[in-house]
Amino acid sequence: MNLSNEQIVAALLECRTNKEAAAKLGISESALYKRQRNAAFRACYQNANLSLLQHSIMESRTNAFAALRNLQEIADNKDLPAQVRVNACDSLIRNHCKLESIAEKLDVTAAAAHQEGDFFSVFDNIDDLLELREE
Repeated sequence: MNLSNEQIVAALLECRTNKEAAAKLGISESALYKRQRNAAFRACYQNANLSLLQHSIMESRTNAFAALRNLQEIADNKDLPAQVRVNACDSLIRNHCKLESIAEKLDVTAAAAHQEGDFFSVFDNIDDLLELREE
């Protein structure tokens, strides 16, 4: 079966394992591993992963901004008790700082991965990002 790099990349991105991707494509795992060793395929796969990461970052930022707008509405609502409004302001400030720090790390890491052509270096700082999220 003559599958394009794009078809294989799509299966790898959809499936959780190489075994599952190979089954979906109707090829053996060894054929899939052989294709993954091909330099042109690796470049295609890395580009697809970077695109997916960048899309995820943008979607996350969009959702975060929507949440911040909701908090801003609460903070501005004069009909709510003062403590509720103060808590909303406090949340806005804390979450903004956290989001900016995470966004900065993601941008730097994704840019380095793109420049080096190594998608997997994006995950070098995952533990740092998870720590930021939990603070």
